Amino acid sequence: MQDLRGLLAELGCEGVDTYIQSGNVVFNHSGKTGNLSEDISDAIEAQFGFRAFVLLMPATDFMVVASANPFSSTVVEPKFLHVCFLSEPAKQPDIERMAELATATEQYVLTDTALYLSAPPGISRHPHMLRHDVVSLADVPNDFDYRIE
Repeated sequence: MQDLRGLLAELGCEGVDTYIQSGNVVFNHSGKTGNLSEDISDAIEAQFGFRAFVLLMPATDFMVVASANPFSSTVVEPKFLHVCFLSEPAKQPDIERMAELATATEQYVLTDTALYLSAPPGISRHPHMLRHDVVSLADVPNDFDYRIE
């Protein structure tokens, strides 16, 4: 993640911080952000050899999604809560199939801006319910996972 932080600093980002090995990055940028998402994707492709979708989210939008967390009063351990941020609303989510795959302890809420997943005792304990399967069934255009703690 150090290389990613350095790459973003070269693009004019300040206070760059990453969240574990997720690819999620928090930073400040005082310049124009019109093409910043594309610039970051281009730089990642040039430096790391793959093209990444980059979703830029102002802190105010992030806080709106975080405060809309439908599980905030029911999640005992925050590490079991995951959020996939959406760049646009899901077009044709397969809600019935998502419900079929959920275990007794897993719950999902899909909004226009996020897919919230409460997955105690941890998503890795359910190999059939990997996050990517849920994201695919939700038909979300792009996802970024962040744990709200």
